[in-house]
Amino acid sequence: MVLLLFVLALPAFVTSQDLTGIWKGTFVEGIGALKQQYKYEVQIKQQPNKALSGVTYSYLNVVFYGKASLQGIYMDKAHNVLIKENKMLEVKSMGGMATACAMTCYLTWRKEGNEEIMEGTYTSENVIDKKPCGAGKVYLKKVTESDFYKEDFLLDGSKNKKPGMRIKPGAEANLLPSDNARTGKKPTTAPKIIRDSAHVILPADKDKLTLMDTVSAPVAVPEQVPVPSILKERESKLERTIKVNLPDITVKLYDNGDIDNDTVTVYHNNRPVLFKRRLDKNALEINIHATRQDKLHELVMVADNLGSVPPNTALMVITCGDKRYELSLSSDFKKSAKIIIEYEP
Repeated sequence: MVLLLFVLALPAFVTSQDLTGIWKGTFVEGIGALKQQYKYEVQIKQQPNKALSGVTYSYLNVVFYGKASLQGIYMDKAHNVLIKENKMLEVKSMGGMATACAMTCYLTWRKEGNEEIMEGTYTSENVIDKKPCGAGKVYLKKVTESDFYKEDFLLDGSKNKKPGMRIKPGAEANLLPSDNARTGKKPTTAPKIIRDSAHVILPADKDKLTLMDTVSAPVAVPEQVPVPSILKERESKLERTIKVNLPDITVKLYDNGDIDNDTVTVYHNNRPVLFKRRLDKNALEINIHATRQDKLHELVMVADNLGSVPPNTALMVITCGDKRYELSLSSDFKKSAKIIIEYEP
């Protein structure tokens, strides 16, 4: 009898699943022409009581991303997994300033051959005002390597070189897009959005010059980002070209007229910097830093809905130094509004 009970209990012990590790895949928001796909990486540590902790990355690439801490629970009998992002840790966004959204994922674990899969849905909310900012589907597969670096809780005393940190970014919206939101942003990214981190150069010690001190730094070439499908499907009407002679540019968006629930997505050089944001009397802000190598900045405002009074309208205010420009923009499901800002130092 004792032996029989042991044998019956053995399968439950053997099939107990440990989710600890790296999971990579995608999350998709919207449907049809408004469908947007982002990369998603989750690093998990599972506790003996099935509680989960760790971090998530929402990103377009390792330069523009949003990073959040997570808490969750694994319900092993039903193989259900709940993951909730509870704090934004980093947001690197193309626009410099954008909106961060925290996700809650409702997933189911399964095994396909030698692969472990988690799949399900998610909801998200703005980390500041707690308003909903999107929902969709999530697909993750367990892997051995991170696109960023392994967190300390996944290291067995080995040295963490943090390869992904060498180019830690700073500019997109909207996690978006850190290319600003989820400046994202949280990653070309998202994700999930906070001002770009500053690059600090310490003065060199004249008595300790090395070969690296005599080598000129390579010129940074702006990355060519694929045109999002929605920008291909809709006409982008050029509203205005603005020339500026200072590198720091601030763009603010307001609802133009009555507050009627107009919602927009804004792309900066094909990267989303504001994602499905509601326009009202409070400004949605995008910060752009131009360089001699990156002079042309194209903003496209895409309508996510038409509000209660079509079409979708916005007031855009652009400031650069003591210069100020106000533009009335309009977009619908066939046409988007485009503005070009050209930096001429």
